[in-house]
Amino acid sequence: MRSILKAEKLNSKGFSLIEAIICMAIMAILSASAVSLSGHIKYANTKKCVKELNQNLETARMASMSKAGTWQFYLYRKDGDLYYSLSTGALDRAAGTKLGGKKIKLYYTKKGESETELTNVTTSAVQIQFSKGTGAFIAKNGANIYESLRVATDTYKGYTIELIEKTGKHILK
Repeated sequence: MRSILKAEKLNSKGFSLIEAIICMAIMAILSASAVSLSGHIKYANTKKCVKELNQNLETARMASMSKAGTWQFYLYRKDGDLYYSLSTGALDRAAGTKLGGKKIKLYYTKKGESETELTNVTTSAVQIQFSKGTGAFIAKNGANIYESLRVATDTYKGYTIELIEKTGKHILK
């Protein structure tokens, strides 16, 4: 009986090798899952941003068709963040609404051109205008016809909104 009590005293002084290996395995699993979840958070931000952009494009289209005046939909960067604005006049960078953070990138494709990234330059903005009668995309007052808008990050290809010129519809892909 004494030998059993002595053995228990010896074992209670620290970790055994098996306990240390199990602890390291648990820590490795937890850290690997934390790294993979942080990647999903980036994708969630991109998805949220593109859904909000798609919804705001539809709002701009409806405003252009139903309200008085010529409405312009602007996408631009201010202090590195992505903003949008819907107005009847020129772009007012102070009146915009934040769409995404610094890590969100916006790429646009003008009709007949290659894809370009929207930069942080104060003169750079995507200007979209809709026809009052049909809702189609039109090129007046400095607006261009765009074929697509793509929201992405440095590490993720992102989501594309295809813009259909003749109808003004936009399809999220």
